[in-house]
Amino acid sequence: MTTGDTFLGEHPSFLELDMLVAGGVRDRRVVDHVASCPECSRYVQRLRERSEGGLPSWLGSASAPPPQDPSGARCAKVAAEEAIVTLRAGIDLTRAGLTLEEGFLVSRVEGQTSVAELAVLIGKSREETSRLVERLALAQILVVGGAIETGSDDDTWDGFEFPSEAMAEEVDLSVEEKKRILFTHGHLDTWTHYRLLEVRWRDDAKAIQRAYYARSKEWHPDRFRRPRLGTFKARIDQIFRALNIAYSELRDEKRKRAYDRVHAPAFDEEDMAAMLKARRHEDREARRARERLERRRRSNPIRKRMEQARSLYEEARSLRDRGELMQALSAVQAATTFDERPEYRRLLRELQIATAELRVAPILKRGQHAESMASWEDAVVLFTEAVRLAPEHGPARLRLAFNLLMAGRPAQSANEHITHALRLLPEEPEAYFVRGLGYEKGLMEKAAVRAYERALELKPNYAAAKKRLKKLRWGF
Repeated sequence: MTTGDTFLGEHPSFLELDMLVAGGVRDRRVVDHVASCPECSRYVQRLRERSEGGLPSWLGSASAPPPQDPSGARCAKVAAEEAIVTLRAGIDLTRAGLTLEEGFLVSRVEGQTSVAELAVLIGKSREETSRLVERLALAQILVVGGAIETGSDDDTWDGFEFPSEAMAEEVDLSVEEKKRILFTHGHLDTWTHYRLLEVRWRDDAKAIQRAYYARSKEWHPDRFRRPRLGTFKARIDQIFRALNIAYSELRDEKRKRAYDRVHAPAFDEEDMAAMLKARRHEDREARRARERLERRRRSNPIRKRMEQARSLYEEARSLRDRGELMQALSAVQAATTFDERPEYRRLLRELQIATAELRVAPILKRGQHAESMASWEDAVVLFTEAVRLAPEHGPARLRLAFNLLMAGRPAQSANEHITHALRLLPEEPEAYFVRGLGYEKGLMEKAAVRAYERALELKPNYAAAKKRLKKLRWGF
């Protein structure tokens, strides 16, 4: 290969060989090399035989390929309309000295673009486009390769069903372009602005702006300036308008916050990844514990299992008395896997409630603070988390029911928690008071009176119950 008058490899460049055939090269070294190299001689002979054709040398023919380019370029073994063109990485186009038509062609190269597509985009014949691409490839600005790697349809389109009428429509679009337009247009109603712009919820304004510039360039109607677009023109316009709407909302902080309240996920990708990792760790540890217990169960005879269960039960009681509740819970859980005696189950239940108290105590404290500040919605969130951690925790159920009612939620949303609280705290006057509030909110005044009366039986000086009961009886 040569650049200027210096050989860079074993062979002259394709351009010099083409110019030799056309009579434009008089470099004695090129002539001598062709005379002594059978491979270059055969290539020049083929050029002379098809000099009337017009295909550029880098598109070749089905016969043997021309000499190899040391930089990695080679003669493409595909037809002109299938040759794929990509922009070489690291090229500074501002210093490339391109002509107007070369610069216009380069501006239309998006990712992997075929010569046939470029011909349509720049409005030239395929032969003219091929010659332009050849010049730019020899100048190390473009890279010419084989067919586009598209992957399977299922991976690319997620099982999307393309309308047969649209796919059969005769327009100046390739099959892949049709699919891309139909796929994007078909998801406009379901995709969020973030999905449409291909950004994350927590990306900053600069990242959103960069994504918008890239996507708007990809979907600008001028990029699809073809004689025949049919129904696809309206789809392209709608996609472009949706991109502009998405960007106009996300670029404005106030509108973005309003949009995020409805559409933003509760966790970003990093938060979700951390949660999934923790959940997998918990599942793995639980599985290992079950496997260990199962191995013990298989390896020990019945008598030994009963003796081991008794030993674990005594150990659990000792740990409980010393205040090591979590270790005691682990020991009694192991005991119940070997022998489910009633006293073992009772201790297990007791320790489950006691350890739940340890886990939910900080959350209950924060919830009670929110309740004291009349921040009912914040209190609902905190007590809901406490109930999730300890479903059999009576006070957590009771506080959640009360705050649901005070937050203006329907009485039905609190009924389940009130029922659990009464089961767990049958002698708690406040449980009957909250039951009365629920009945009163549901317009069941007689039932509310009975609930308030029961609360006063348990606590005669219960002022709040007296006040509600007086209002129901006398209306003030």
